[in-house]
Amino acid sequence: MNQEKEKLRKLTIVTQQDLDEGVWDDEHKGLYSKDGKRFLRYERPQNLMGADPDTFQLKTGVEIICEKAFSEYYSPLTSFEIPDSVVAIGTEAFQQMKLPQRGSITITKGIKYVGYNIFGSTHGILDVVFEEGITDIDIANVLDFPAALTVYLPSTLENIGEEGFCSLEVSHIYLADGNKHFCVEDGVLYDYTKTTLLRCPVTKRGVLKIPEGVTKIATYAFCLCGYQDAIDAETEPKLSVILPNSLTTIEISAFRATWIESLYIPSSVSKIEDRSFEWPVSLSIEVAPDNEYYEVRNNLLIDKKEKKVLYGFGNNIEIPNDIKTIANYALGHLEMKSIVIPEGVARIGVWNINLNTALHISLPSTLQRITRSSFWGSSNDPQKVTIQVPFGMGNIFKKKIYDFYDYDITSFIKESNI
Repeated sequence: MNQEKEKLRKLTIVTQQDLDEGVWDDEHKGLYSKDGKRFLRYERPQNLMGADPDTFQLKTGVEIICEKAFSEYYSPLTSFEIPDSVVAIGTEAFQQMKLPQRGSITITKGIKYVGYNIFGSTHGILDVVFEEGITDIDIANVLDFPAALTVYLPSTLENIGEEGFCSLEVSHIYLADGNKHFCVEDGVLYDYTKTTLLRCPVTKRGVLKIPEGVTKIATYAFCLCGYQDAIDAETEPKLSVILPNSLTTIEISAFRATWIESLYIPSSVSKIEDRSFEWPVSLSIEVAPDNEYYEVRNNLLIDKKEKKVLYGFGNNIEIPNDIKTIANYALGHLEMKSIVIPEGVARIGVWNINLNTALHISLPSTLQRITRSSFWGSSNDPQKVTIQVPFGMGNIFKKKIYDFYDYDITSFIKESNI
């Protein structure tokens, strides 16, 4: 963060001294700094109860909307505008502000600092308009998790941040004409050269045939896509995606929590990052027979060169004996009662063994790396859970696994002549 942004960030932080010395303004319903440039706290009028709507207008000349300014009072505001004088908005500034039905907020080009998660997750449908003149937006940092998000991007936009739209429930994306860094085709956001697919809206339905020439599916590109209850979306038909023969790379979390039901990975794909298929709902995968790098065996997507399981689908899986690694999040979404990790596996990544359903877990003597983070959930009946390890290796595995959050899963370890 550069010096100017750091200075503005500090100005968004509210101290007890700020509150003690603040000036109350009845007309503008809040506490302001003595010079009137910082808006410290909003307070709902006492004559409003429950879900009664409110209107709000900041005092003229306000430059800083401080952190959590609207976070102490739940307020269904009917209207709110960020004036051109504002240059900084603090973290969680509008955390409790809920706009009725469909709300709209414009982020003006004069804003130089925006904190983390300014809107929170209490909105219904929120239109966020980024004003012309804005070149840089760290969208994932700014918006975090509004419930349903329509985004209007300016022609001047050059950068949307490393994580793009992250796991936001993006329902629609609109891009002003003339942008030289991005393009939107059929509602889907690409880079300008149309070689990287950046984000598909969750409301997308029917068949999406990704254009030839696209080489990369970016991080979070299809997160929540096909989501059945997405606002403004019909439940049928569901989204089907056809990957192009030009595709080479699928990035981390590209299909996170997707509702897409099936994918065919072409022979051109040479890089699938760990967690590319993190927490899908019911995604099955096929791979072109002549793909040099990946294959599907026993309902498992496997990196052939690294001998690594990247993803499992269906609950009827069997890990092959030549596997060396279970990638992060590869199996954690499955609901298996029995899991057998064969000899030869040296590493089990995080969030892989679901203790909500697993009753019998068999671990090999070759396992070198496993931690409590390789497990998740909590057993409904701990007395019935068994983590089976080779005879004479119980203490070794107890040291590897450690305690698991609020109860000790090392007590599940039983030695056996496997």
